[in-house]
Amino acid sequence: MGLSLEEAAKHNPLQNDDLSVPRFLVDCINIIEQAHPQDSVYRQEPVKIKQPADLENALKQPLTPAFAVSLLKRFLKELPEQLIPTELSSAIFKIINDPGHDANRFSEIRNLLQKFPKSNRDTIRLLFLHLHDVIHQSHAMSPTPTSSKSGESSFIFGSIAALIKSKDRTVKYLIQHATDLFDRPQSSRGSLNKNVSRSSLHSETI
Repeated sequence: MGLSLEEAAKHNPLQNDDLSVPRFLVDCINIIEQAHPQDSVYRQEPVKIKQPADLENALKQPLTPAFAVSLLKRFLKELPEQLIPTELSSAIFKIINDPGHDANRFSEIRNLLQKFPKSNRDTIRLLFLHLHDVIHQSHAMSPTPTSSKSGESSFIFGSIAALIKSKDRTVKYLIQHATDLFDRPQSSRGSLNKNVSRSSLHSETI
């Protein structure tokens, strides 16, 4: 924890030609996606991971979605750099809020995303596509009223925006339109491996 994205990707490499992200990030997402959409896993009480010993103890237990969410949130919170660089975030925010950009909004944002450092761009791509899927699956499966579904979405948008220190509206827009802005990750070796490695989640590899 506390490593830059580039350092984390080198320290805990993912065997995938398409992504420059740490393997444990993919493993966390794979674990989270095993949860039932109605579990509202992002709203569950986080597993406390304050010390390396907490992580080691947690890894002795079944790898639960709640644990993976806690680990993912801690990683995002402790990043030493902005996941969405400040200048580019401001430019994206301007495009989102300017009605004059309606016709070309997606292409203009995609062009800005290409200016991100690769590790940042790939992390946002992987994370926001995942969150987009979580929200849509939750909405599709939930029997609760629309207001409850909206509250679930707002919680995810707000909590992620706070963790990565970006504007709520920017994060909300990028997640809502993730499938319009990002391609699904692919690899020359095939799709991302869904097997989860405990070793990738150990404190010395994060």
